[in-house]
Amino acid sequence: MHTRYCLALDLQDDPALIAEYEAHHRRVWPEVVASIRRAGVVSMAIYRRDTRLVMLMEVDETFSFERKAAFDAADPAVQAWEALMWKYQRALPGAPPGSKWQLLDKIFDLPAQAPEPAPQPRPGGGSAMSRTIVVATEKPFAKVAVSGIAGIFRDAGYQCRWLERYTDKADYVRAVADADGLIVRSDIVDAEVLDAAPALKIVVRAGAGYDNIDLKAASARGIVAMNTPGQNSNAVAELVFALMLTLARRGFTGKDGTELRGKTIGIHAYGHVGARVAAIARGFGMEACAYDPYVPAARIEADGVTPLSSADELYRLSDYISLHLPKTKDTVQSVGYALLSQAKPTATLVNTARAEVVDEAGLMQVMSERQGFLYGADVAPARAAEFTEKFPGRCVFTAKKMGAQTAEANINAGLAAARQIVGFFERGDATFRVN
Repeated sequence: MHTRYCLALDLQDDPALIAEYEAHHRRVWPEVVASIRRAGVVSMAIYRRDTRLVMLMEVDETFSFERKAAFDAADPAVQAWEALMWKYQRALPGAPPGSKWQLLDKIFDLPAQAPEPAPQPRPGGGSAMSRTIVVATEKPFAKVAVSGIAGIFRDAGYQCRWLERYTDKADYVRAVADADGLIVRSDIVDAEVLDAAPALKIVVRAGAGYDNIDLKAASARGIVAMNTPGQNSNAVAELVFALMLTLARRGFTGKDGTELRGKTIGIHAYGHVGARVAAIARGFGMEACAYDPYVPAARIEADGVTPLSSADELYRLSDYISLHLPKTKDTVQSVGYALLSQAKPTATLVNTARAEVVDEAGLMQVMSERQGFLYGADVAPARAAEFTEKFPGRCVFTAKKMGAQTAEANINAGLAAARQIVGFFERGDATFRVN
């Protein structure tokens, strides 16, 4: 049996600090999320109006505030997170000094009122509370994921429709005509798709990156957009090392290579994937450092990783540089000649993020000047043929973007997307909203 709590807290009356606070909550540290779940919290959502925050929290029978406090106190990463949050938070008026979230009293409960009227049929059939969810995937989910997604929606009483391996966008546009919710993978969700779905309330990208969703168009139509962060992190992180080993061992051609042990890996952007890369690197006996201006040094240090103060420093110190930057207007082509020329002459650059964050002309210039510089990427660059012709044996590219192309990641992301849609409709949970 689950219990629901409602709590409140205030933020500092400073728009810049509020924006920072919201940015942190779009990328909550994995250790903090794990601690919350370990304490018995089933779902949690935080809402803001001006400086007032309201948290809705649903917990299972194992939860108690004392137990959660004990978990928090024993976890250095959680303590570092809480210390950081005090920069933005302030106690409610009248709350005990040093206290944070305060329980609110429930003064109205709809189920305790008069019995609900029977659901009325709606046009097209189905009850007033039924939902239609469309799963549109040019690259289909694994069969296990399909079964699991269907089961989640069946248990919720939702109708689930599938559009797989489509080749004509018109089929995609027709499929969303009466959709309340939409799940996609790398499928484009643009204004045309959104306009074709007048009932659409939520779209979930099953994966971490969400540049395939037109967030501005979704927001303008009141549609919530989410991703499923962390579900494919291990798959991407393991691919980083597959690319590194392929380059280090000279493509397994029988030529002498080098070892990873004792080398330094620099992680450029320290989110879910970056943290997994650091964990795997320890198993190889590597030293890890990271640069991410949005992640506090204490968070990075808690993983045994050295935080650095600039990208230039990261590139100067690293034998291997692993890119995990999201594609934004600020990051597109941000990894170019000026930055790459700071790296060691024999450095290896690995890109499992987005091709667009690397300035190919700048990279090509660096590789021309430094005969020991290597490049591996989880998607062939636009000038792939030129790279392989000019630098044989010094670059390796996957045939298509395949960081998340594992059965486990496929299943995890699909099930998470389905659960998030149900949580959104049933509890108003918008934890992973990105717009």
